[in-house]
Amino acid sequence: MIQFLRVGRMAGGRLVPARISFEVKTGELVRVSGPSGSGQSLLVRMALGVVAPTTGTVLVNGVNPFKLSAGTRQGLRRLLGPVLDDEEPLRVPADAWVALGVWCAGRPWTAALGAAREALDRAGLGGLAGESVARLPRGDRFALALVRALVRRPHAMLVDWRDAAASPPPEALRAEIDSYITGGGAVLMTGESPEGGWPVPTRVERLAAPADPPPVVASVEPETGAAVGPPAPPPPGDPA
Repeated sequence: MIQFLRVGRMAGGRLVPARISFEVKTGELVRVSGPSGSGQSLLVRMALGVVAPTTGTVLVNGVNPFKLSAGTRQGLRRLLGPVLDDEEPLRVPADAWVALGVWCAGRPWTAALGAAREALDRAGLGGLAGESVARLPRGDRFALALVRALVRRPHAMLVDWRDAAASPPPEALRAEIDSYITGGGAVLMTGESPEGGWPVPTRVERLAAPADPPPVVASVEPETGAAVGPPAPPPPGDPA
């Protein structure tokens, strides 16, 4: 479903992540973990076609999103269900916020709102339907974001939520996600898996800490042993 083939992106003189390769197949939940700055969030945004790798290739359903026009790339993105920590919560009721994704996919608003309310009920979150998303605690917003992605039945979910392990969703929602995966969905999730907690990944891809760029070392003049570097700029006013 999603393939990363020796991908990396230059950031601050470092290649992050360092040419990693792995695949998220249908029926799998793959966690990507590593220290801060190792490129977990970058991988999610590469899969979404938002941030291009400096090296390597990303494939979604066998297609490289960065070789598509902007409009076609947007269509490919609709196959995915992002759950992103940095998305600004809207001051709208939870049911309307969940319904927006269904409505944007082409369903009439009344049908989209009905589908959102049914999804919230199945996930054990029906009591939040009329609550403003912006006023909810982070744990509830995380659960709502999962429902919002699930209700569209995407080919793959991309979950990048900073403290997801500390905010496990309700049991009914976990069952919905498990059913989605066993039914042929796929999940790429960032962060650490708590011991014995949810979710239990199919496997974990670990990223290394980014290495410091190599220092610039001046060469040495073999006869005198003096350091030889680039010529210093002339003082102001002196001829070059």
